[in-house]
Amino acid sequence: MATYESLSQADKDSLQAFVNDLRTEIVYVYKCTVNAGITLSAWNSTISDIVDQLDNGEVIPNTSGRADAQDVLKANLVENLMPYVTTLASLSTSDHRDHMVPVAGARNLKV
Repeated sequence: MATYESLSQADKDSLQAFVNDLRTEIVYVYKCTVNAGITLSAWNSTISDIVDQLDNGEVIPNTSGRADAQDVLKANLVENLMPYVTTLASLSTSDHRDHMVPVAGARNLKV
């Protein structure tokens, strides 16, 4: 096995470029998982009960002001979008954070 110092400069440059990109991605993943946890808590505490009252084909109008954002169907919210949030939130554990924080730098992870 090689040591980092024994790598060629080209290999070091490639590895550093990759790890630097990875650090950026870890910041995004960290923020997404933390925010997904907050969203999931809101869903579980009150929002799912409100959504359950709606018919599956009911449209939830877009009032966000986000460019090109569209209305959301209840069925799409429940069947397609919330599973993504649940999956992301499942990655926001102390074990996952313990691995992400040193790589990304704690000051870069403010949500």
